[in-house]
Amino acid sequence: MMGPKTLAEIKTGLRAALARSGKDPIEWLERRIAQLGKAAKPDLREIELLQGLCHVLQDAGNAKPSRKSKRRREPAASSPRTPDA
Repeated sequence: MMGPKTLAEIKTGLRAALARSGKDPIEWLERRIAQLGKAAKPDLREIELLQGLCHVLQDAGNAKPSRKSKRRREPAASSPRTPDA
């Protein structure tokens, strides 16, 4: 059964699956995109898919893990108190 996954988990899993070959997955994707682009009848859907995967993997390598935290309220600006007369 598949449970809900975060985008970061999906990106990490995808990177791990592509890295099993021991080669850089981004380089492989770029070479494959170039090969498809040179074809007499390039498969535009495959090129688009591979470009999307390449983009996701590049973002995954640069992304920092996100942390959800409660936003702290800024203290209200208070006016200087004057002594009561």
